Amino acid sequence: MSERLVVVGNGMAGVAAVAEVVSKTSHPRITVFGDEPRPGYNRIALSDVLASAKDAADAITNPREWYDRHGVELRAGVRVARVDLDRRRVVTTAGAEQPFDRLLLATGSLPFLPPIEGLSKAGVFTFRTLDDTEAMIRWSGRHSSAVVVGGGLLGLEAARGLTNRGMVVTVVHLASHLMEQQLDPGAGAMLQRRIERMGIVVRTGCTVTEALGGKCVEAVRLTTGEELSADLLLITAGIRPNVELARAAGLAVNRGVLVDDAMAASAEGVYAVGECVEHRGRTYGLVAPLMEQAKVAADAIAGEGGLRYEGSLPSTTLKVAGIQLTSMGRVATEGDADRAFVVSDSGAETYRKVVARENRVVGAIFLGDDSGARVVADLLASGGDASGVRDLLLGSPSAAPPSAADLPESTTICNCHGVTKGEIVAAIREKRCASRGQVAECTRATTGCGSCVGLVDDLVAAFAVGSTATPKPPNRIEVLKKTKPGLDVLPDLYRYAREGWDTITEDDVQRLKWYGVFLRTPTPGHFMLRVRVTNGIATAAQFRAFAEISREFGRGFAELTTRQQVQLRWMTIDQIPEIFERLKAVGLNTMQTGMDNIRNVMGCSVTGLASTEVLDTAPITRALTDRFIGNREFTDLPRKFNVVITGCRENCTHSESQDIAMTPASKSIDGDVVYGFNVAVGGKQGSGGFRGATALDLFARPEEAVEIASAVILIFRDHGPRESRNRARLAFLLDEWGGKRFRAEVERRVGRPLQRAGTDERNPRKKSIHIGVFRQRQPGLNYVGLAVPIGRLATDQLFDLARLADEYGTGELRITPEQNIVLVNVPDRKLGALLEDEPLLKDVPYNPSEIMRGLVACPGTDYCGLAVIETKGRALAIARSLERKLVVTKPVSIHWSGCPSGCGNHLMADIGLLGKRAKVNGQVVDAVDIFVGGRSGNRPEAGVKIMEDVPCDRLESVLEGLAIHVVREKTVDIVRGEGIGGPAVAVANRPVVTGDAVKTVEAGGDTP
Repeated sequence: MSERLVVVGNGMAGVAAVAEVVSKTSHPRITVFGDEPRPGYNRIALSDVLASAKDAADAITNPREWYDRHGVELRAGVRVARVDLDRRRVVTTAGAEQPFDRLLLATGSLPFLPPIEGLSKAGVFTFRTLDDTEAMIRWSGRHSSAVVVGGGLLGLEAARGLTNRGMVVTVVHLASHLMEQQLDPGAGAMLQRRIERMGIVVRTGCTVTEALGGKCVEAVRLTTGEELSADLLLITAGIRPNVELARAAGLAVNRGVLVDDAMAASAEGVYAVGECVEHRGRTYGLVAPLMEQAKVAADAIAGEGGLRYEGSLPSTTLKVAGIQLTSMGRVATEGDADRAFVVSDSGAETYRKVVARENRVVGAIFLGDDSGARVVADLLASGGDASGVRDLLLGSPSAAPPSAADLPESTTICNCHGVTKGEIVAAIREKRCASRGQVAECTRATTGCGSCVGLVDDLVAAFAVGSTATPKPPNRIEVLKKTKPGLDVLPDLYRYAREGWDTITEDDVQRLKWYGVFLRTPTPGHFMLRVRVTNGIATAAQFRAFAEISREFGRGFAELTTRQQVQLRWMTIDQIPEIFERLKAVGLNTMQTGMDNIRNVMGCSVTGLASTEVLDTAPITRALTDRFIGNREFTDLPRKFNVVITGCRENCTHSESQDIAMTPASKSIDGDVVYGFNVAVGGKQGSGGFRGATALDLFARPEEAVEIASAVILIFRDHGPRESRNRARLAFLLDEWGGKRFRAEVERRVGRPLQRAGTDERNPRKKSIHIGVFRQRQPGLNYVGLAVPIGRLATDQLFDLARLADEYGTGELRITPEQNIVLVNVPDRKLGALLEDEPLLKDVPYNPSEIMRGLVACPGTDYCGLAVIETKGRALAIARSLERKLVVTKPVSIHWSGCPSGCGNHLMADIGLLGKRAKVNGQVVDAVDIFVGGRSGNRPEAGVKIMEDVPCDRLESVLEGLAIHVVREKTVDIVRGEGIGGPAVAVANRPVVTGDAVKTVEAGGDTP
């Protein structure tokens, strides 16, 4: 074609239309005018730029080379002053003229400025352009407080961005709840609670009337008469179509430039797209409608004329880190023909609502839980039957959502650019796109708001070369979770309590684990309860509850686990409801301690007490736990997920085998030394063997720890492998992605760049299991670590420990990762009586033998269906015998695991024993493989197998030699505590000085 097309406006709509035009076989010569001196960029990315998640350069979608490559003349920074329709030309502010045959107006919108006095002051901003964004970034670096006027989509994203820049932010919103155009009051209130937890203050039902101060804004006055301090005022109160150029040219204008279904304006050869247009009485300010309009306009300009624009259903996604929110269509009922289906969980802060009119879906809200959103979006787009919506929201088996690969070809994957599944699959198959980036280049999917990234990744995985056309069928657990989520089993649990354990379905046996209720194969009809004890910090009242429950309902004992939890055994299903109530009464629960959940969050057992500690992590582990308990965003992981957050320098947790390990570190930031955590991810013990966690080169401040941990968990939820259970751990995703890509995704999720790793504060020469007597950082107080043989405590011992905690301390106890107990806050004046007069300390001593000090054992076949040998009884018997036979003066840890899952942490011990069944002299017997040399810390090493198929009846004689001669790495010392006064005790051939002070003795090999 020899015609000339002039495009006024180089924003997203204008550029999208140009891209569509140049994709045609024959197209006109194109000249694009843009007010801004930049090539095309993604306006949606401005929030990420403000939040430090992206650089300004990352927002550029069409560099100048793109215009040149397609023969498009770009006049960036040149404003069109008027359109002369009679002479068919545009005139710039400099007086230059450009003729046209066809004209496309894409002038966008202008920010709406409410009647606020003082808006001319410095420090007042709008948020429409990259220049606006960069100006705010510069201003925020010199100021500390901001008020954002408008609690809509843009205002909330801007508020989070300014918060990330270190400002104290208040959002002022005139309506009674946030995002009132997209949310109903219930969802708005829930969203407000989430926003406020980010440290953003929200004020609804009022607005700003005046910006106060001299040349610069210093405060604002509200309609309530109050004044709020603010040295930055951001107006995000809406937009209005930019129509002055069209109006002056004589085009038909109402609120916007009036267009028909071909996007044609009232003059021949003139078209308009984007936020400046009005179509069928509606204007649009979202991306997806703009992209639809661009396709239709390009079709008309190219002379094809086959496409028609019939309006768009509004759909909004909030891009605030940590908040999952989608709103589409009409969200309020408007008459008798409308029905609303609502599933709201105030505890988990999830809200799902579907509005139907005459049994057709017309709108929906998904906040905190988007399960079913894709199905509802398709029903909304197609006007589909709403009869299955109720089942979908409640999780009925018939309503399980399809995988990405099973979606219809016509399903829209990228709403911003209107890209369907069929178009993406065609790009993968026909253009050999094998990555998200290549799909983006071919289709523009993922280049808008980014909410379709997960679906695009799934489609690449399913259809790229080397993948099968259809993904492997999901494993059984994935199917049952989709059929009925684990948290939904609670009503059934109470029903089973009435009807009996033999009525429990096989699937519900698995779902009960979401509530910590385990039916074990070795104990039919009897259940184990796993009780969450965050960071291992418990109270005397809780230990009394354990004692009472084990005495009345169990077998007279409780077990401490290597995740600092408590396990109660031999309960029957009819007893579970009462046990739940008793645990609740003392602040305990069993939720999400099994299956595909975040297990007990671990930390140093003496956090907040040890003088060598960098940070007290108890508030952080509690906050993370509070974040995910009962929250459905975190209850459908591919597999279990283990977390350690520790400020201990002495390597008392097995951080290297965790899915997330946050370990103590320091970093100089702005001239100050900041203590926080280095972050590593992807460690594991089982599922194919040990894998050490991958360091992400990432430093987390204490206040960032929960946010970053949540981002890592949700990445695992969204991208972790789900096909095979034995490969469904985060470790395998790390192997696939690598640490660099994973770190980048964490930054994208939190919405800002993160600090590089700091200095590791762990002492590579120290290892502590906190057994003994130690000074606390609090003057005059001590903690006493007691060795609990094989982690099992009888009922009377539980009662006794509770009593000791009350009488000698402050009613608090700690559980260690080695299945031991620490009594804390013991005053100097009571220490002697505790150590010398209490009979319990003979059974759970503070000064055990070296053999007993490091003894750990998993439950074994007595109570675990996965174990292949009996462990606890055997471990204790052999340890007692070795105590009698040997004089072991060097620390030696002996850990038993009854199966490859490795619950006994056998690979991290001096001597690790892995149970198995082996054929010896023609008979299958209990046996072990023996590993030596395992260690944790900042230089972790997995134990090396030195013996296989050692029969358990010959094991004692083998261990006699190993226990004496196994050599711990010479650079590692063991931190121990001893008693006060009394006779001196020799430890590792080093004399202990007696006296009135508590002594900490190091042992375990010569040091340089």
